[in-house]
Amino acid sequence: MAAPMSDLGPCKKKMKSEDDSSISAASTSSPGVTIPHPVPVLSQDVMAPVPLIDVYVAPVLDKKQTSHLIKEVSSRFPLPDLLHLKRVKSQKSGNKETTIQILLCKAPSEDSSSPDSEDPTENGFRFDGLGKPFLTKVAVRPAITRRQYEHCAQYWPTAFHEDKSLERRLKGEFFSCEELQSIQKYMKRALQAAQHAKHTGMEPVGAVVVDPVADEVVGVGHDLRHAGNPLHHAVMVAVDTVASSQGGGYWDHRGPGLYWREEQTESSNDDSKEVADCSSKRTEAGTDRKDTKLVDSTRTCDTSEEGQSNDGPYLCTGYDLYVTREPCIMCAMALVHSRIRRVFYGAPHPNGALGTKYSLHTQPNINHRYEVFKHVMLEECSSLDLETV
Repeated sequence: MAAPMSDLGPCKKKMKSEDDSSISAASTSSPGVTIPHPVPVLSQDVMAPVPLIDVYVAPVLDKKQTSHLIKEVSSRFPLPDLLHLKRVKSQKSGNKETTIQILLCKAPSEDSSSPDSEDPTENGFRFDGLGKPFLTKVAVRPAITRRQYEHCAQYWPTAFHEDKSLERRLKGEFFSCEELQSIQKYMKRALQAAQHAKHTGMEPVGAVVVDPVADEVVGVGHDLRHAGNPLHHAVMVAVDTVASSQGGGYWDHRGPGLYWREEQTESSNDDSKEVADCSSKRTEAGTDRKDTKLVDSTRTCDTSEEGQSNDGPYLCTGYDLYVTREPCIMCAMALVHSRIRRVFYGAPHPNGALGTKYSLHTQPNINHRYEVFKHVMLEECSSLDLETV
């Protein structure tokens, strides 16, 4: 579907990011068209500088004893929490002579209970071949990005293993021209659903779930919370339409603007059918959802025919979500449970849970993670609702 991610071709034009100087935004350009690169929403561990701590180091007086001193110091002061740091730092002094320093131990702090934190100057510290210990700062954990590494290396040598995929995200070089065009295409579809919601008195939010392998829309939803159920946010409705495409689904969504991919249907890629009013199909299904058959458009989670198994993925596994507004905490957690692959959203929201108020997808204790990109068609999505930031 997409060109190789490293082959950007004419897309390699850079634009300044709107919210973080450490993230570049590329764009793809063709006659009369410019597509900005989505901005990745990453954790603070990635975006913030690596915290620094105080440690004791000592100069090596006799360079010939360096190897011996490293063994002695490592035995006396093991540093299991600082394995990313080199034990020795060499640098040229003003007279162009190379000086060598050895990392001894962490400096004690008021809130430190670590057994490898101590003040060697208070314990009669002495190693033949080492000078008087002094304090310096080092990175408390390994650097994740090259920018962090360069900052940490100013203080003390540290190991670094570059994540090339992450660096492409930060530079705005992750998506190919074809992928950027595809992202815009599906966000336009979400905008259509949001416009329909707005015209029917609902919150102007639309969501589209896409199978990126098949390059196909699986489900479309828009906000329905003002129709009687406060849980009917656009993301929740879209996820339920995906469940409907798999023979499940909990809610009976009626009216235009909603869609789910029918099983074994040749017209599932027809955009005109996707946005068409599904009411006629649902009317044929009747009002009693318990008696609905699998072939009907209105489905519940217990409507599969006897003996028939669903061999497809679990709910949204491997799928991408395009939504015009940043999801709330409820919707963000629903995306965890539904196993979404990636989320692309347009306008941030003051209560958003994917980068603005919270960053749920970066929490270390959740059992599924998904990637998040924001500012897709930002201007168009922001114009839907004044309540954006």
